[in-house]
Amino acid sequence: MRRLWMLLVSVCCLGVVQFAHANDPCRSGTGFQLSSATDAPWTMQIQFNPKDVSLNTPFDLMVAVCSQSEHLPSHLTIDATMPAHKHGMNYEPKTEYAENRQYRSKNLLFHMPGIWRIEVTAFHNSKPYRFTLDVDIQ
Repeated sequence: MRRLWMLLVSVCCLGVVQFAHANDPCRSGTGFQLSSATDAPWTMQIQFNPKDVSLNTPFDLMVAVCSQSEHLPSHLTIDATMPAHKHGMNYEPKTEYAENRQYRSKNLLFHMPGIWRIEVTAFHNSKPYRFTLDVDIQ
């Protein structure tokens, strides 16, 4: 009976570990890793919604703060620019904390084809940390 109980507890715990792993927003393969300065206390990963972003179509971004640190940024901002043209989007997106170390930014829009640089700026103790990802929109 004791062995059966231990087997049941082991199976239940395994299910909890798998469930927690499935909900991990920073799990490899779930988004795009952003580049950053080496002194940043976190790494960042983003997911596009919808997954395939196209020209002149609004989309949302989910930004996951990936780190073993218990500290989250005090706040973060998201912007996108076209480095070759030296301009950004036509408006400033609003970003809010969603859940599970994730932030949501809604209704972004790339209005021109070309290379866009997504920039996430996370603030900790009044210091900005910048994370970027370049995407080619055609």
